[in-house]
Amino acid sequence: MTVPARLPPPRPHHRAVFVSDVHLGAKHCHAAELATFLDGLRCDRLYLVGDIVDLWWMAQRRACWGAPQMRVVEALHALRRAGTTIIYVPGNHDRALRRVCGLALPAMQVRRRTVHETADGRRLLVTHGDDYDAITRWHLPMPGACARAGASTSPDASPPGVETPAPSTRGGLIGFGRHLQYAAGDWLYDRILTGNQWLNRARRRLGMRYWSLSEFLKSKSGAAERYIERFVQAGLDDARRRGLDGIVCGHIHRAGLVERDGLVYANDGDWVESLTALAEAPDGTLRLLSHQGDVLAALPARAAADPTYGIPRAA
Repeated sequence: MTVPARLPPPRPHHRAVFVSDVHLGAKHCHAAELATFLDGLRCDRLYLVGDIVDLWWMAQRRACWGAPQMRVVEALHALRRAGTTIIYVPGNHDRALRRVCGLALPAMQVRRRTVHETADGRRLLVTHGDDYDAITRWHLPMPGACARAGASTSPDASPPGVETPAPSTRGGLIGFGRHLQYAAGDWLYDRILTGNQWLNRARRRLGMRYWSLSEFLKSKSGAAERYIERFVQAGLDDARRRGLDGIVCGHIHRAGLVERDGLVYANDGDWVESLTALAEAPDGTLRLLSHQGDVLAALPARAAADPTYGIPRAA
């Protein structure tokens, strides 16, 4: 008697998927894992929420580009050919692409920010998150990073409270000290990510699952946790001022999905440390997914779901 071959389970269909902080071209990007994730993806809309290509790294250091990175590009082309709408919201490491915001290119739409409406009617601000650096006071402002202040309901407006800092009156010594501190932090972070790669290569050889050393170390740092809390609050405050129901962002390399004071905070994570993405189900349920498709967190849809698809809007 012939035993019929077991068919693989059908791939889930997502209404929308959000991916950010891939850092293609940088040496710590997990491009192979992302390519595999994209190969198995079925979705109506794919939001690339900034830092997809690390133009900063490639301009400053040696670019890392090989077969895994090309697999990511090919997987994106395959999704587009299958009918997926791709919306690109540039971040601070692919800032140059902000010059073409508002254009509908053959392969994708490019937006400075946008609003995604879920199936159950929630309107979520989609932005990379680097606009909040001047509020959270963790990173040194990069050239052009600070936006104008002022409240606006437009998704393309800068978040309230972000102001261009006044020139220092204490001379260049303070500026030099800040840049030295930034460089030291960057050096340490690079070494941690390198250790993370070595550790997970050993874990793969032993048949063990991916585990983020860098995420573990950040969770043990009180300063890092306070910064993340300030970032979350800044994002929620921005969404509230715009009259929206929440925010989807990236930037800080810390995935999260929570509801606070009636607002949704969704951070889709990254593909350097956490290897995660955010997905919306056809009924509006939001799920945080690992690179293997495991559900890490979920927010259920509202009771009365709207069957119509939301359309991303930008001013």
